[in-house]
Amino acid sequence: MVRWLLSAATLVALTAPGYALTEQDIVEGLGDDLAEAVAPLHRVVPAQQLSLTASLDLAGDRAQLDMDLALRALAADLAIASGNLSLAGRDTAFVARQQYINDVSQAVTKYQQAVATSYNGWTAGAAQAYQNSQQNGSQNLQTAFQGLTAAHQRAMQAMAGSDWGEAPPVARPTLPYLAGGVNEDAERLAEAAFVISEARQSYLADVNALLAACDERLEAATTGDRDAMAVAMTEALRNLNETSCRRYLQYDADVRHVLAALCDTCGTP
Repeated sequence: MVRWLLSAATLVALTAPGYALTEQDIVEGLGDDLAEAVAPLHRVVPAQQLSLTASLDLAGDRAQLDMDLALRALAADLAIASGNLSLAGRDTAFVARQQYINDVSQAVTKYQQAVATSYNGWTAGAAQAYQNSQQNGSQNLQTAFQGLTAAHQRAMQAMAGSDWGEAPPVARPTLPYLAGGVNEDAERLAEAAFVISEARQSYLADVNALLAACDERLEAATTGDRDAMAVAMTEALRNLNETSCRRYLQYDADVRHVLAALCDTCGTP
């Protein structure tokens, strides 16, 4: 890049005595300019792939969490229904059995609705992730092509705008090092992918621990006072919902922070 800056500076001073821009200056300047221009082109696919994968994981993990919450709610509803049935006496047996049938039907219906809502949320999130990736990738590709075109045009204008007369070109075969910025981007993307993977593993471990703790509380409630069982289970489910959803939001924020920092570093929206 330094060579191109020096070459570009001389374009302004072509008439300065004692110096003439050579073809070699233009060749080396083009190589440096292209090294900077091609990196964004090679960044588009892996950057959007990383963003897409992370976004799909976020959508899938949210759906899975909602299903896990619905599953615990179903278990609690069935336990409460069976608890109510166990309290019935001889005189209320018929009514209790009918109520149990109704309670089970309502519990299953509620669970089915929750699962369907979770699935619909996942499909919407996945579709949005694909749409964002395609739009951002296309925009970034066009922006990068503009940089490539500008680099090409600068070199061509410098070559066409100079007059060396009949003198032979002062140039030698030069292989520009174009992979430098591309390699740096690959390393940066790999680091970002690792950080996102760590955030996801931490989230899954924490949520699994919360689910296990809730299962224990629900099980404990079945062996306690029957009249207080419903209250204990409702409290356990409420606590699970609040803590697990809060943990998911933190996970979501951590992943998006990494992606945003990556975009700032690479110039990728």
